[in-house]
Amino acid sequence: MRSYEFNDQVKIQRYRDHLLTNIMKSAHDAVVLMDEHGKIIEWNPAAERIFGYARQAAIGYDLHELLCQKDERNKFDEAFPAFLKTGKGPAIGKIIEMMAKDHHGRLIPIELSLSAFRIGDKWHSMGIVRDITERKAAEETLRIAKDEAEQASDARASFVANMSHELRTPLHGMIGMQSLLERTELDEEQKECLQYMKEASEKLLHLVNDLLDMNKLDKGVKQLNEEQFYYGEELFNAMESFGKMASIKGLSWQFENELGRKVKVRGDREKLVRTACHLITNALKFTGIGEISLKAELKSIYEDIGIFSFTVSDTGIGIEEKDQPYLFDQFYQKDSSTTRLYEGAGVGLQLVKRFVEMMGGNVQVTSQVGVGSSFTLEVPLKIIEIDQELTEKFQTSPKPNERGIFQKGIKILMAEDDQATRVLMRKILKTFGIEADIVDNGLDAIQCYTSRKYDLVIMDIQMPIMDGFETVKMIREYEKDLKSRTPVVALTAYVNEHDKAMCLNYGMDDILTKPVDLEQIYEMIRKWTK
Repeated sequence: MRSYEFNDQVKIQRYRDHLLTNIMKSAHDAVVLMDEHGKIIEWNPAAERIFGYARQAAIGYDLHELLCQKDERNKFDEAFPAFLKTGKGPAIGKIIEMMAKDHHGRLIPIELSLSAFRIGDKWHSMGIVRDITERKAAEETLRIAKDEAEQASDARASFVANMSHELRTPLHGMIGMQSLLERTELDEEQKECLQYMKEASEKLLHLVNDLLDMNKLDKGVKQLNEEQFYYGEELFNAMESFGKMASIKGLSWQFENELGRKVKVRGDREKLVRTACHLITNALKFTGIGEISLKAELKSIYEDIGIFSFTVSDTGIGIEEKDQPYLFDQFYQKDSSTTRLYEGAGVGLQLVKRFVEMMGGNVQVTSQVGVGSSFTLEVPLKIIEIDQELTEKFQTSPKPNERGIFQKGIKILMAEDDQATRVLMRKILKTFGIEADIVDNGLDAIQCYTSRKYDLVIMDIQMPIMDGFETVKMIREYEKDLKSRTPVVALTAYVNEHDKAMCLNYGMDDILTKPVDLEQIYEMIRKWTK
């Protein structure tokens, strides 16, 4: 070898040594190297700062004896012989959190990343150590704040529940006594006073019931009480009293309902009726002149599941576009001033949204200031009995398999916590010839996604354990190391421009609205799976 070649190699080696030394010195995290005997052979300035031992004092010491607690030293002693042979161990290649001792013997929380390397035929290890004392303190502060918030929330929930029960007892007494008083002989003035008393008592009772339901939902109590009933007949009976209220206000009242006793369904009758009643109460409240129209219909049928809708339209004051995204927020009121023209606690529409979502449906609104508003709820219900005329009507509609079966091998992951929607989607996807994994929460969706390859993900927004937004965020993080990106379609019960923007910001590609529509699903799958 020529001398100048030798000199060049020496210079390169010196440069590398200089570079490594500077990296070690400037690193914010401790860098500790351990030889094949478990002794410290390198100790950078960050390690001096974190543990309090000078470099010269630390080098040559047994690493685990110097820094680790007894139980950690025992783990090291057990794993060390295997490490010397293979360079592998339970902590190698991982990031772990543990407690370490400093030079005063105090325990400090650290994050440790261990890796193995060979010098000659001997295995050595390098540890990157980060002091996470501040992070742990912040986490503890957050935990305490969370606990305090949950305690305050529980206290509020208990107060609301207790007050609701306490209020309902005298209210039932008042309403009962009013009913008895109504049977006695009263003059016109007394009858008028009694009528006002009855209306006020019933309003208060409805408000108490709403607050109690809201309280249960906030505490995570989501229970559907299913029973069999005739969809059209049940709504007609519930709406009859509202027609009288509309005529008192001088409003025209139209109820289009061709279903009657033509179709019997299974579902939560009470929640469905209360949802419709809230929408009509809202229409009556905000409509001074004109009309209120209602329409109950069966939109589509798939096997034994029907998509039923109920639309309330009015010629009231309307809602500004900027206020529409917040209509279904809890206790939201467009005008919250003490001089507002329209009374209310801002609970009704929030209950509408949450009840409809519990039933696997959706609620949508279209409105124009000075023209009026239209609210439509749609829910999937199991059909028990159906009139032959209705059956024939929907049999003439195009069937999904007439549009073609998707090619074999397409795999879809769906996350949805509503059982009725899961059952319906599984049947629909099976008809399309598509293999699907369907889970009921975001955490299970993550586990499936990281273990299999999918062509499309359909993601519900509101789910227990981990919601759709957080789930998609984690999916996109996981994909950063991959060469492909799987399309994700949001599945939600209420969609406005604000919701659409949130879905896109979190990394979703498109949106499906509940209840699921056959044509929508087919076109959405075709669009994103090519």
